[in-house]
Amino acid sequence: MDDEGDAWLTYAEAGQRLGVSPEAVRAKAIRRGWRRQQGNDGKARVQLPFDPVDRVVNARSTPVRKSVDPALVHALEGHVASLKTENERLAAALETLKAELAAANARASEESAFRRGAQRDAKG
Repeated sequence: MDDEGDAWLTYAEAGQRLGVSPEAVRAKAIRRGWRRQQGNDGKARVQLPFDPVDRVVNARSTPVRKSVDPALVHALEGHVASLKTENERLAAALETLKAELAAANARASEESAFRRGAQRDAKG
């Protein structure tokens, strides 16, 4: 234990405490930015974070519910709605561009065929 009371454990010890494999602890430590260091015995150690009631945070435990700011929720819902609208607008624009491209390709094919026919007529 260090001054803050957080435990430094090997990946195997942390895996036992969290109920996961040492490899899962290693990945979780990297993903969540947990402190890691090499021990004097040459084994890698990870510092497990503690929750406010001084229990090790367990990935399988029920998350703590925090109060939600209704104004923030409303703002986020509005932003999501505007993103959905923008997504629909962009999807429609993409379909229009696809149709225009298909038409342009068709015209180019017709012109190419016409030119080939005109070249054959000029030679023959």
